[in-house]
Amino acid sequence: VNIFSKFLPYPFNGLSTEDLGQAEVVSTTCIWIIIVFFLSAVCVQSFRSSRLKKNIKRARVLLDKLRSDQLAAVRNDLDGEMGSIPVVGELWHEFNETLVTSRDGSAIYNTVDADHFFNPSTLGQGVADSRFISAVPGMLTALGVFGTFVGLQFGLDSLDLTTPDKMSDSMAFVVEGAATAFKTSVWGILASLAFNIVEKIIEGGLLKRIRTFQFRIDRLFDRTLGEQALVDIKGNTSESERLLRHLGEQIGEKVQEGISSAVGPHMEKLGEVMSEFAERQATGAETAMQDLVESFSEKLSNAGQQQAE
Repeated sequence: VNIFSKFLPYPFNGLSTEDLGQAEVVSTTCIWIIIVFFLSAVCVQSFRSSRLKKNIKRARVLLDKLRSDQLAAVRNDLDGEMGSIPVVGELWHEFNETLVTSRDGSAIYNTVDADHFFNPSTLGQGVADSRFISAVPGMLTALGVFGTFVGLQFGLDSLDLTTPDKMSDSMAFVVEGAATAFKTSVWGILASLAFNIVEKIIEGGLLKRIRTFQFRIDRLFDRTLGEQALVDIKGNTSESERLLRHLGEQIGEKVQEGISSAVGPHMEKLGEVMSEFAERQATGAETAMQDLVESFSEKLSNAGQQQAE
């Protein structure tokens, strides 16, 4: 207990005000600065994490009320309600733009994983990616080392080398000051380790909440892949090709039937006219030939009579 009490700062180390030397005052001051800084960093980290968890919980409550078959009907309302939640609302609006609706408008599909929008870098701003929080362990260690060197400086200032007796007496103060000064390094290292542990616990709780939120979104929104869309397009193209081929055959048959029904009667009538014309031509030629033969015969007869006379 006595050994442990030596590492405690004033007034918990059992020393009175008269027993405090310069080294002890410096060490106590640095230790309290380390404690206050440690507690402040933990409170800031806890507050940020609690606020982000609250926002994620509000969004999770909205999703827990829905089923996959209800998403198409409440898509706009859900986007508006999510928009009122800090941080989550902006991310949800971007996520909503990547959703696609089925042809009949009855279903909504997700094209991008929820992790792309809702991840520790976006939902854990100020907790998972804070440069200040990452530097706190090093700063705590640095404060401890700083107090040690300042305490050593005060101890060395009390060293008197003028005479052997004074040097012997002052060495005791130097050793005591050094022992006191090194307490700040111990506190700095312990505070750094403790903050690392606490910070990982806080961050782990937030990451668990984020992963649960991601899983809920992926389960609620069915995923459609680009490869599947290409397969569907290929299938639709083949079906369209088959339908167009069948349609072309039907159009050709209908056109042929239309031409036959429209031109057929006229062609028959034209054939009749041509046949009648041919008959007339044949009859006319026969009559002309007969007249020519009769005229020739008559002239031949007259020539014979004239010759006989």
